[in-house]
Amino acid sequence: MSRSVGCAVIAVGGDRDERAVQNAELVAEILTRGGHTCSAPRKIKSDQLQIKGELAMLGQSSSVRAIFLTGSGGIGLRDTTSEAASKLLDRRLDGFGELLRSLLFPVIGPRAMLARAVAGVQQRRLVFALPADAQAIEIALEKLVLPQLVDLAAQLGHGK
Repeated sequence: MSRSVGCAVIAVGGDRDERAVQNAELVAEILTRGGHTCSAPRKIKSDQLQIKGELAMLGQSSSVRAIFLTGSGGIGLRDTTSEAASKLLDRRLDGFGELLRSLLFPVIGPRAMLARAVAGVQQRRLVFALPADAQAIEIALEKLVLPQLVDLAAQLGHGK
């Protein structure tokens, strides 16, 4: 079984949202450091149709097995990344967001309740919508995603 998973990273908010771009670059850096292949982050508008189109396109790629989305964060009206991803998933990995918040609470305290994260499967691709905070991204990837990424991809029939 291959120990490397092909990943795509999407900055939801695009060029107008520098924080989303920085978060996407951080995700790509951590994934690459973890031994996975990752193309340069793509930038799209914070719009459910844009997210849906991007997921559909990446679902056709033979090299992409995991898709990571990150936005600007918060509970504002403009940040729809987690909600959009959640609505588009074929299956959810229930508990991902709650587990991440439990890991974040000892580190960042009550701000952990604002960390919105969703994981699941769409077109046999793993999809992770990560929080917007850099520290939350690092914890999500290093404590939850990276230790399981190869096994999760294999369960979807990739890497066998």
